[in-house]
Amino acid sequence: MAEAGIDGRVLAPAPDVPLAATVPVDPDTGAYQSMDALTALTADPGAVGHTCYDDALGQLVIQAFDARAGLAVLELDPADVLYSPQWNQTLDVVNRVVLGYGYGAGTVTVDEPVSQSRYGIRWTGLFDSGLADAQTANARAAVWLDRLAYPRWQMPELTLLKRYPLDIGVRLRLTELPASAPLAAWTPIVEGWVDTIEGELWTQDVTVSDPIFSSLALRWQDVTAGLAWQDVNPACRWTDAVILENLTP
Repeated sequence: MAEAGIDGRVLAPAPDVPLAATVPVDPDTGAYQSMDALTALTADPGAVGHTCYDDALGQLVIQAFDARAGLAVLELDPADVLYSPQWNQTLDVVNRVVLGYGYGAGTVTVDEPVSQSRYGIRWTGLFDSGLADAQTANARAAVWLDRLAYPRWQMPELTLLKRYPLDIGVRLRLTELPASAPLAAWTPIVEGWVDTIEGELWTQDVTVSDPIFSSLALRWQDVTAGLAWQDVNPACRWTDAVILENLTP
């Protein structure tokens, strides 16, 4: 960021994702050109796993998704959530990921055969990423494949009836969801919000994301000590274990 002349801060830690230092002009001839710092900074947010935004002071913040595990969890009073947040589940699954590396030097392909047999081949590709090599690209592609290969219930937004101290990347703990909801509780990630002030009423329309995209499933060492492994719900994939209640039958 300093080399790019940008005033900002980085929220780490981030996964160790090496990037190529140069851009191939012509892969057939092997000719390369150098990359400036600003181009390197803005390249591959999806492949590396980070987001960029302006904070309240106008500073640029680069936030690694992995850093979100260390941020606060805001417990929401159910009475402050406008009834009832809308859930949806679509078949926009991805069970084949084609990911490039070295800015066009090559690609890797990873597949989820069980998902493909159920939904057909549904694929996405990023051919010119700057990931350093095939091994790095294969590891990142496998991460996204695990997150996208099956449909998931999502709540893209919700409305809060009072002001909460929100920040990008913070988890919201939603409890006492209505019986019609697919989950009794959920911990979505804040991706943005709009404040509306009308007289004494202050509401917040919050855009949220599925915690799986930020790698925020529970770690076994964080699970309550009273839960034995043999008592875990066998139908629960570990990537769905974003709250303790999902692990119990």
